[in-house]
Amino acid sequence: MKKIALSLLAFLMLVACSSESSETNQNKGNVALQIELGYKGQTRSVIESKSLPDNSTYGVFATTTDSPVKVGLVENGDNRCVTYASGNSTFDSPVYIPEYKNVFVWAYYPYNESFHAEEIMEQGMPVDIETQTDYLLGRSDGGASESSPKVPVIMRHALARIHVNVYRSEYNYRDYTFNSLEFSNVYAKGFVKFNNNVVYDEKALISLSMVPKNTTLDENNQLCEVDLLVIPTKGQDIQLQLHGTLEKKVSLPSYSYDAGEQYNIDVVINHEEQLQVGSWYITQWQDLEQSGLEIWADDVTE
Repeated sequence: MKKIALSLLAFLMLVACSSESSETNQNKGNVALQIELGYKGQTRSVIESKSLPDNSTYGVFATTTDSPVKVGLVENGDNRCVTYASGNSTFDSPVYIPEYKNVFVWAYYPYNESFHAEEIMEQGMPVDIETQTDYLLGRSDGGASESSPKVPVIMRHALARIHVNVYRSEYNYRDYTFNSLEFSNVYAKGFVKFNNNVVYDEKALISLSMVPKNTTLDENNQLCEVDLLVIPTKGQDIQLQLHGTLEKKVSLPSYSYDAGEQYNIDVVINHEEQLQVGSWYITQWQDLEQSGLEIWADDVTE
């Protein structure tokens, strides 16, 4: 009787081990990749996780290589759409981590269904200044594995931001209304790569008219502010035209613009109604439209 009981116990243990082994084998290569936006130690050019608008979508390339030059795509890892909502990132369809391999994430915003990894990795993400979209690029901090499937992804502004403040001088008591401030000699289109290299057509220049935050300068409104996103350049000569009760044009000092930086400059209308331009200074990238968001507001749709 004891022999039968021992045999039965051994059989049950063998079945349990076999079942556990089978379950383990089924889980191998079947762990889904997860993303967490942002991490400690971010700089002013980095988008924090709380800053992406709810229900916005960004694109992801999942690779087995930690280099944008050599692309080794994971199965189903080419241009996956990820929805960001309530602090969580959700893939449109799961991306599974290959057995015994690390997976690296390359992310961009906003999502574009026509993108493909090899093309974007090689030539960069296309940017169009006329849309004034706040393009973002990011990569994972390390690789994901089956034992550690969630990776932090750092998102950075792909463009530079110019912020212009228009004042009246101390002895100028005239009131002004500006319908727009026009920027000319601006590069229209280009490509920004994950390594921050930029390619653009130096001959493709355009003018853009931007509506200021405050359109009037009077005793109630002492400041007229306007913003422009530009392609990062090593040196650029941009001209500013005021359109309204005062039609004036002035050249801004030639400057080099880096991705993720906000460049500020003051333009003063003196008592003779001549424009006086100050020097550039860099501050934290700030949003004028929606408090609490560091992302550019104009491309956020309600």
